[in-house]
Amino acid sequence: MRGARWIAVFGVVVLFACGDDDRPELDAGDDSGLDATMPDGAMDGGTDAPMDDAATDAPMDGGADAFVPPARLSTLIDEAATAVCAGLVRCCDETAMTQFFSPIVESETFESFRDRVPPEATLTEEQCSEVLAEIYAIRPFGDWVEAVSAGEVDFVESELDACLAELEEAECGAEMATRLFDGECLAFVAPNGGESQRRMFERTRTEGDACDPISDGLGAGFYGTCDPDVAFCCYRAPGEDDCAFPIAGAVGTCAEAAGVGERCAYGSIPLLLCATGLYCNDEGRCEAEATTPLDNGETCASPGFDILGECTDGYCDLLGTRECTARKANGESCSGAEECSGGECSGTPRICRTSTFCAGEVVAVTVAVMPMEVTLETGAMQTFTATVMGAADTSVTWSASAGTIDGGVFTAPDVAGAVTVTATSVADPSVSASATVTVTEPSTGAWSVSTLAGDGMMGSTDGTGAAARFRTPTGLAIDADGSILVADQDNRAIRRVTSGGVVTTVFAGAPLSGPWDVAVASDGALWVSDRSNHSIWRIEGGVATRLAGSPTGDSGYMNGLGTAARFNRPRGIVFDADGSLLVADEGNHTLRRVTATGEVTSFVGDGSPGHADAPVASARLYQPFGVLRAGGTIFVAGTDNCVRRITGGNVSRVAGLCQNFSSSGTTNGAAFDARFNGPRGMAIGVGGVLLVADNSNNLIRSITTDLATVETFAGTLSAGGTPVSGFQDGDALTEARFFGPTDLVVLADGRVVIVDSSNHRVRIVAR
Repeated sequence: MRGARWIAVFGVVVLFACGDDDRPELDAGDDSGLDATMPDGAMDGGTDAPMDDAATDAPMDGGADAFVPPARLSTLIDEAATAVCAGLVRCCDETAMTQFFSPIVESETFESFRDRVPPEATLTEEQCSEVLAEIYAIRPFGDWVEAVSAGEVDFVESELDACLAELEEAECGAEMATRLFDGECLAFVAPNGGESQRRMFERTRTEGDACDPISDGLGAGFYGTCDPDVAFCCYRAPGEDDCAFPIAGAVGTCAEAAGVGERCAYGSIPLLLCATGLYCNDEGRCEAEATTPLDNGETCASPGFDILGECTDGYCDLLGTRECTARKANGESCSGAEECSGGECSGTPRICRTSTFCAGEVVAVTVAVMPMEVTLETGAMQTFTATVMGAADTSVTWSASAGTIDGGVFTAPDVAGAVTVTATSVADPSVSASATVTVTEPSTGAWSVSTLAGDGMMGSTDGTGAAARFRTPTGLAIDADGSILVADQDNRAIRRVTSGGVVTTVFAGAPLSGPWDVAVASDGALWVSDRSNHSIWRIEGGVATRLAGSPTGDSGYMNGLGTAARFNRPRGIVFDADGSLLVADEGNHTLRRVTATGEVTSFVGDGSPGHADAPVASARLYQPFGVLRAGGTIFVAGTDNCVRRITGGNVSRVAGLCQNFSSSGTTNGAAFDARFNGPRGMAIGVGGVLLVADNSNNLIRSITTDLATVETFAGTLSAGGTPVSGFQDGDALTEARFFGPTDLVVLADGRVVIVDSSNHRVRIVAR
C-alpha cells in the first residue's frame, strides 16, 4: 500500500456533493466521526457500507471442507487490548489515560462507553483491558476479523507478535505515544486502524474476485479486500459499467490496477488506480515511484500528493514545497507532529513541542505569540493570540511599546514606525514572547479586486489559482499559519487556500453534509457549523466528531449537552473570549453558545423571531447569519437587513432598519438610514472599519470606526444605484462584480479575502 494514496480521497469524495442552499435537508444518519474521510459508509465496512453478497460465497480452501480461521484470531482482540492497557498502566497517570480514550469515545460510535472510561471512571489494568477489547471488537479489528473468518484476507500472526513486543519494550513518553497514536502498532487512528493493520492483514483477492469495501484507514477502501499490488475494488452501480465509489446497490469486483504508462484518474469517473509502487503523474499516467531515500531539499511528492520517496532525515512538506525539509525545533509553527523534532504539534497557534504523553519529558514554561509579524496602517487594529505551555495557568499580560493593547486586541499608534507587542506568562513572569508590528502611513491607492482561487466552474479540484474549483463555498477563517480555511458547502468539505492561491482539501465527505462556516479553536482543532444536518462538528487529526446537534440530523430548538441539543440551520460561528463557540442559529432566530464539552445554551433569543434591542436576556433576533467578535464587542448580521452589536450585556442596532424584508436596499450614508440586502459575514478591516458581505446586493459594504456611516467598499452599482451582479475583477468600486458574497476575512497585511459563493471563487481585495 503506497504511503500517499489516501490523500487522493479528498480529491474525489466531493463528487457526490451537490445542490444549493435551498435544497431539501438531508438525513445525516448516525455517522461515526472515525469514518469521516469518505461518503457515508463508503469505506469502513460498517452498517452503512454496501456489501457484496457474493463475498459470503468466496471459494474456501480444501474443496468441500469448511474454511477454518487461524486459532490465534480468536485471541487477537484480547491480546491487543491487554498489551495496550499494560503500557498505559505502566507509563501513564489518569490524565494520560483520559487523553488516550477521549478521541475514541468522542465518536458517536463509542459514546456509550463514555461512563466506563476516564475521566468518568478510574480503571484498573484488568478493567481497561475489558472495555478496550469491547471497543476494538467494533473498530478497528471487527471488520478484519470477519474478513479473515470468511477467508477474504489472511491473518499474519508474526505482525501481531511484533506489535505486542514493540508495546512491551516502548519507553514511556514520545515512543509510547507513537505506538498508541501514530498508527505504528495497534494505534486507533481514523477511520479504521493504521499501518499495523495493513501489515497484519494481507489482502489476497485478485482480478475478477468479489470484494468488500473494508478500510485500513489510509485510503485502502479503494482496494477493499483486493490485493493492492495487482487490483483495486471496482464498484458498479446497477446498470452501470464504469467504476465508482461504493454506493447503495453497488457491487464490488477486483479490477486490474493501471500499470506504468497507463492512464489513471483520481478525481473523475471512471475511476482507475495505479498499482502499488506507481503514482498518477501530472499527465494522468502511472509512473514508478522513487525507491531511494531522499535528502532534504529533494522533491518527495508529486503535485497530486503522491509520495515519491522517503525522507532520510526530515519530513515531506506536502502542503508547501513538496520537498524533504528539516524537522523544526520546539516553538516553531507547525501543522503536524511529523514536522517536529520533539514529536508534538499542538496548541493555538500550533507550535512544535516535546511530547509529554505518559511520563515523557517535562517541558518548561513557554509562550508563543501569533501572528509573529504584521504590517498595519496607523490606527488599524489587529488581534494577537498567546499560547502558554508547561503551566496550569495559561493566562498572559499584554504590553505594547506604542499604541494600545487590550486583551490581545492591538490598536496601532498614529505615527509610523516599529512596535513590539509582548505577552508575558502570569505563571512565570520571566517568560514572554513578542511580535513585531510595522506601522505604516495610510495608503492612498485605490482598492482592486482579483481572483485568488477558482475559475467559476463548480468542482472539487485542488490546485493553484484558476486550476482549483469550489462548489458554493460559504464560510472563511484564518488558520494559525495565516492560510485561509474555506467551508466548501456543496462539496461537503473544508479546503485550505494559501496566500499564493494554492488550494488543498483538509477534510471532505461524511459526516459533513452542508458545512457553512469554520472556526479555529485554541488547540488548533477546526469547528464547523453544518446547516444541512443541524450540527456543530469538531475536526482534528482527520476525524470529525459531532460536538452538538441531533445524531440523526434532525432540526429543532433545544439546549443541552452534545447530541441532546438541537439547532435549525446553524450558520456563522466565532469563538468568544472564554473559548466557547458563538453560533448564529438562523432557523431558531437565536445566537447560541457551545462549550468545549458540547454544552449548548442560548445567548441571545429564545427561538422566536423579533427585532427587539434590549439586554441579552430579552432581546430578539431575526434569522441571524453572520457573527463576529472584535475585542469585547460581538456583531450580528441577519435577514432583517441590519447589523447589530452586543456589548456590556446589551443588544443594539448599528446599521440598517432591523425590521423585515421590505427594509432592503443599497442606500449609503448615516448608519441608521442605510439599507442592506441579506448581510452575512463580517470582518474588521484596515483602520478599524467594519466590513460586511452584503449578499443579495452583491456588494461589500463598510461601516466607519465610529459606526456612524455606511459606504460601499467593493462591488459595482448601476447609474440608477442598482447592484450589478456577475463576475469581473478590477477596480473595487468601478469594475469589480460579485455574485452572492457570503463571508470575508482580513489578512495580517490588510488585504481582504472574500468568498464569492455563487461565482465559486475566493477573491482578494488589495491596493
